Amino acid sequence: MKPLVNASMALSVTLLAPKSSVTKGFFRMGAALRANNPPRGVIYNIRKTRFDVPFKFDKYEFSPATASFWLFNALRDHLNAGGQAQLIHSFFWGYFNLWRPWIHENDSSASQYLTEYYSFNSRAVEKLVKLSARLLNADSCRSVIVWSKKARQGMIDDGVQEEKVQIVPPPMPLGERVSQAGRPFRITFVGRDYVRKGGEYVLKAFKELSRDADVKLSYVGSIDDPAWRNWAKSTLGIEYSEFLPNSAIRERIYPETDLFVLPTFAETGPLTILEAMSYGIPVLATDLPRIKELVDGYSQECTFEKGNYTEFLDKLRCFIGDERLRRRVGNGLKQIVASRFSPEKVNEKLLETYSACLS
Repeated sequence: MKPLVNASMALSVTLLAPKSSVTKGFFRMGAALRANNPPRGVIYNIRKTRFDVPFKFDKYEFSPATASFWLFNALRDHLNAGGQAQLIHSFFWGYFNLWRPWIHENDSSASQYLTEYYSFNSRAVEKLVKLSARLLNADSCRSVIVWSKKARQGMIDDGVQEEKVQIVPPPMPLGERVSQAGRPFRITFVGRDYVRKGGEYVLKAFKELSRDADVKLSYVGSIDDPAWRNWAKSTLGIEYSEFLPNSAIRERIYPETDLFVLPTFAETGPLTILEAMSYGIPVLATDLPRIKELVDGYSQECTFEKGNYTEFLDKLRCFIGDERLRRRVGNGLKQIVASRFSPEKVNEKLLETYSACLS
């Protein structure tokens, strides 16, 4: 294939994505990772303006606030799509066009998003799925980027042309942890959706574990149940934050984490797991397809049956009591990130996709 860029010429790409409270008013995490790790020879055109995004507008739930914020982001993306960039690269469901070359990127298909996150099942959803496929099959949409095999199959099942759908995961730089010597064992949970992410499982398990083990819990996310919320706030072993920006989690939480847990009930693009893996943190999460794909080769140690609280608790005890297991799994997961998700590796595939879109 003819090289896309050379030393004297760069490719100009406009990035469009929703703003997020997690990144302090910058793009949502997947898009932010792309923007902060551009391929060599690519110049991303990004509107730098940031603004405070109220947390209630940014939740994964359907409400007047979140619907209004989605419409705002969609309108802003269409207004910002002008300029002389050779290609538009948009994220998630806020942008479509029928006249300029563009790429659509998403962590899930339309049907996966509507049924797994919001439990919508109706004829209206079927019509929305068909409409999304029709737009993504337009000649102007040169490629559809997804992050996983599950998302790719979801797009194809929705009716998107198979040859358009490419797996290009987000780039993930490696992080470093500090030694556990001299501090208690720390479990970390990060999840904004209390019910879907399994927040009650985490609190219930920690309550049992803390009776006979020197453990701490970093809990980042909402707690919808008032009784559990009051208990978390009053328990000395819990560092509870309803919300933290991603920068604070990477700087303060992950480096001192010994085990990351995510007993989620539905997931399409669990970037928190990938982030934990990048620090060499062992992970315990639900055995959903996307998660098993991420922890490739370590599913036996790192996953448990969805909804099986007893297995979740048993595997928690195994990780707490076995330092060699934690070291082996943590090192293996970090190697997966280095070999499959490093910016250098990911950007090779992304450049190929850009080249094909403009050829």
